[in-house]
Amino acid sequence: MLQKSHLILILALILVVSIAVLGVTGTQREIWSGYYPFLECEFHFRDSSGKPIQGISLRVKRQTGFSSYYLPIDDYYPGHIPTSDAAGMLRFHYCGHSFGGTMQTYFHFIQIGNYEPPACMCYFVYKNEIIHSVDFNAFVSSADLSGLPSVKRTLSLPIEYQLVKSPTPPTPSELSETEYQFSRIQWTVVLD
Repeated sequence: MLQKSHLILILALILVVSIAVLGVTGTQREIWSGYYPFLECEFHFRDSSGKPIQGISLRVKRQTGFSSYYLPIDDYYPGHIPTSDAAGMLRFHYCGHSFGGTMQTYFHFIQIGNYEPPACMCYFVYKNEIIHSVDFNAFVSSADLSGLPSVKRTLSLPIEYQLVKSPTPPTPSELSETEYQFSRIQWTVVLD
């Protein structure tokens, strides 16, 4: 007959071996990728009487609270902040950037990582007050691209090497023009 201490040792050994087998057989690593579509976003700001509001500016922030210049919105960077014009229209673009990540699964059920694109919020600011906000990913994922009108635009946007080579934004003379094809989303925001 086994002594109680031997039985506990055998059970502990069986438990350790079982956990090790589950860990080896239940470990999975997935590398995933996604992308933002080529979109042109037009926000039309109006007051309650229908009059356009000029001077509303865009702010894009990551979950950390820091500004998210250049990505995902290409024409949002220091020295170039999209702002509503006299007609109340504020326009910005995203040019099909890719993103990705990893998801690790341990023991068949413990997951580390996610399948989410980088989280950021678009804030619309008027006279130093946030008057409207949109979750960037919810906004993009809600778009039915098949039903959107298409538009060609020639834009002068910074490219990656211009952003890496200097901490200051490139000057307009350093930017080359490129023609892009966008699906256009239009929203009207009525403010009280």
